[in-house]
Amino acid sequence: MSEQETDGLGPAQRKVRDWVMQRLYAGRYEVGDQLPSQRALADAIGVSRSTVQQALNMLAAEHWVEGQQGSGTTVLRRPSIASPQGPAVAPDSLMDEVFKQTEVLLDVFSLTSESLVAPITRQYDRIRRDKGSEVQRIRLRMLLPSEDLDLPYPRAVDADRRDAITRRRVNETRTHVRAITQKLRDLKANAWVRSVEVEVRHVPLPPAHKVYLVNGTQLMLAPYKVIEQNVDVEGEVVALVDVEGVGASITHVVRNEDPGSPDSVMVASHQVWFDSLWETLAK
Repeated sequence: MSEQETDGLGPAQRKVRDWVMQRLYAGRYEVGDQLPSQRALADAIGVSRSTVQQALNMLAAEHWVEGQQGSGTTVLRRPSIASPQGPAVAPDSLMDEVFKQTEVLLDVFSLTSESLVAPITRQYDRIRRDKGSEVQRIRLRMLLPSEDLDLPYPRAVDADRRDAITRRRVNETRTHVRAITQKLRDLKANAWVRSVEVEVRHVPLPPAHKVYLVNGTQLMLAPYKVIEQNVDVEGEVVALVDVEGVGASITHVVRNEDPGSPDSVMVASHQVWFDSLWETLAK
């Protein structure tokens, strides 16, 4: 892929776009508010004024903002739902921003951890390429359903094949967890990140949503869509009830300065919920 990506923005322009979108998510700017001037944005983000103008033009084309000569740039709407394929900030972009901080505290509750492999691998490759990063500490706490739990999904339609589906789920989950753990520990082994802590626990609960909590300030929530499909298990085609996790629509919520705001309450309540599972039910 060339430096000019298919969305018409280069890396510098996407940096500006992500900067604005992150602040729209966080509620820094409400509908009708004025964004800082192009010169102020250029200084704050460290790019040229023409780069800012190009990014704002794209945001205007997507109807996030409206620019009028002599009146600045006005916010037209705020996002609340983001899809990995959609016009708002994608999960990879969010993780890129998270891994620019000195400390990354990541709490995850998911069915198999499959969707975490790609973002962690992306960050590992970037840090390895740069021989280091801003990150000094990474702590990952991951909750998964108990391996012996009789889950509603994935579940074979034929009762005689359910044990085989359970073995398949457990083996796939263990493979994903090993990949994630190894990538993160290699960052510490090579002294690219000073401190890395990874702990995985299991709970006797099937997750209805994939939940990511970042530094106690951000929440990413994606519902599992239940589907029916056929899979090859040990050389035999098996019909099962399963879920779509990778590519699911994601709700992204950011805690703001008002602890009583809906976004702040939602992030805080999910953090309390996760901590309660971790401390009481998880093993």
